Amino acid sequence: MWFSSPLYEASASIQVAMVSGEAVETAAVLYEKIKLPLYFSTGTLQACAADGIPSPTCSLVHSLQTQVSKNAPFLNLTVAMPTPAMAKNCLMAILTDIQTQQAYLAAPVLAKQRNLLETVKSKLAFSEEISKFLSSQQANINISNEKFSAAAMLLATTTAKDTEIQELRAQLMNLETGLSPTQTKPASLAAPINTPAKDVGLHAGVVLALSVFLGFLAAVLSSLARSVWHQIKPRLKT
Repeated sequence: MWFSSPLYEASASIQVAMVSGEAVETAAVLYEKIKLPLYFSTGTLQACAADGIPSPTCSLVHSLQTQVSKNAPFLNLTVAMPTPAMAKNCLMAILTDIQTQQAYLAAPVLAKQRNLLETVKSKLAFSEEISKFLSSQQANINISNEKFSAAAMLLATTTAKDTEIQELRAQLMNLETGLSPTQTKPASLAAPINTPAKDVGLHAGVVLALSVFLGFLAAVLSSLARSVWHQIKPRLKT
């Protein structure tokens, strides 16, 4: 008869890192990556080992229950450990590693968006200065027959510049919104880690019942085997 250690589950839904509202990688790709032996740090492997000793394969894939959200950037993870605190610490360590790995993916995209933001700001400032100058020149021109062509050209240029300013302001607003904390953020928990204080391990009563059943089954099979042997033994002698 044997007994199993108590196990407690912790579950988390992890949203992948986002830049300007776009996931740096899909949840399906992330799921494939966490299967790799070198994805997680030594500290995470230790935190997710019941005895503190990482597995020889340096992989957590067999210790995790995973579910990929098909239409959303979420990866759901569940782990079972000897205590609720250990299970929660394991998931937090996993989240930290995912944040670190995805920060490398996000860095070039984030840099590109920030550079574009500064470029648009510069263009907008320059266009606004030109627009102010053109507006001041309009006041100095009296529209007459001989000056009508110059006035019309100035008016057309001013109108075009105003349109450009409106477009640049809209582009700037979109970039700033995309880089806001709601649209650009590291991998994070969609909700607090769920750690119900309920042992999900195999209880002693279940183990005892299973042992009794297996013992009974073994006895029946042994008796049946002896009966068959006694029936065929005389035939083997003839």
